[in-house]
Amino acid sequence: MAELFTNNFGDMKRACIPFLLGIPLFVSAQTWQQLPDFPGTARDDAASFGYECYAYVGTGMEVGWSLTNDWWRFDVSDGSWESIAALPASPRQYCASHTTTEGGFLFGGLDATGPLNELWFYSFTSGQWESRAPLPAPGRYACSAFGNYNELFIVAGLFVDGSATNELWEYDLQGDEWTLRSSVPGIGRHRAASCNLGQYNYLFGGANADYNPLDESWRYDSDNDLWLELAPLPDARYSASALSFGQGVVNFCGVDGAGATRSDGFQYISQSDSWVPWQYDFVGPRRSGVLLHTLPCTGFPCYFFGMGYDGNERHKDWFSLCPATGIDEPSGAFLSLFPNPANDLIQITTDQSFAGSCVTIFDASGQLVAERSLPANGSLNVEALAAGSYVISVRSADRIRTARFFKLP
Repeated sequence: MAELFTNNFGDMKRACIPFLLGIPLFVSAQTWQQLPDFPGTARDDAASFGYECYAYVGTGMEVGWSLTNDWWRFDVSDGSWESIAALPASPRQYCASHTTTEGGFLFGGLDATGPLNELWFYSFTSGQWESRAPLPAPGRYACSAFGNYNELFIVAGLFVDGSATNELWEYDLQGDEWTLRSSVPGIGRHRAASCNLGQYNYLFGGANADYNPLDESWRYDSDNDLWLELAPLPDARYSASALSFGQGVVNFCGVDGAGATRSDGFQYISQSDSWVPWQYDFVGPRRSGVLLHTLPCTGFPCYFFGMGYDGNERHKDWFSLCPATGIDEPSGAFLSLFPNPANDLIQITTDQSFAGSCVTIFDASGQLVAERSLPANGSLNVEALAAGSYVISVRSADRIRTARFFKLP
């Protein structure tokens, strides 16, 4: 394979950089890509936060049926994990977690003594935990949390007697106090999937007190404290995961009405109030996995998912999904990279009009680090690059496409 790097790139840099400005990214990683494993014990029912270039994961039920209060941080820029401050409280599982601009919130859960009403705050700045005002109501677990980066809502869950609730509580981040809001219409539930998209929050599925999965879908308008029932899920599920995806929302994995653990999902189409199959099945059946949404430093939509239980064993694996995004030109020009993240080789796929084009690679600071012509087989050796985030630019005579990728250690 031809050498990728060259020191003679001054003219190329001046010629290519102006075309990078204002061009939408188009990345195509059509499957879940495995990343370095979570270094803690395999577990399910863990909690997570995701902010800037970091994913935070902790608590849960470990292999051996023991609870844990450890926490770990994943650096998206270089694919590394490190241990961070453990929760200064009892080991627990089934906590509800939510990310804000200041830090992560961890609510409730179940420890060796029973359901909890505790609220803990983890500061992204100090790396320390602090106790906040507990919920002024009985402890609960297997709740759901949603809200934007400046609000926190806790909804549903199970009480110590096994009964399920449909209560919705709002926590005031500035005033450190709780307010009871309008309950989810209908029966109590637990293990429902939730996410936020714009001004609305979404709640999907879950199970009733008898662990029968539900197919209900709800949208909550926090400005007006109103619930709107949406089209039901095509498949009743609990312990699933939900994410905002493009202009819509997705519910995937979980346990269905037959008790089977699933790997597929459905995407909600708001214009028609309907669901369609989601195109990105996970690599295997999973419930109670850890899901993190787009992290800003990636520069494009990227999701992280792993751990959880497949019906037979707990896991400690960790995956990313960076689906296609951006707008194709009318001519059909496209650019895709595989695998992404990569260790040594990246396969570039594009249309024939880019054959022999200029390929440039820029690091996260915008510095040009490599250039060459696009190989006929589309294969680039990036092994010599340091771990981190990069942008590849492919330029023909009249067009340019860019894509971001991650180089693993």
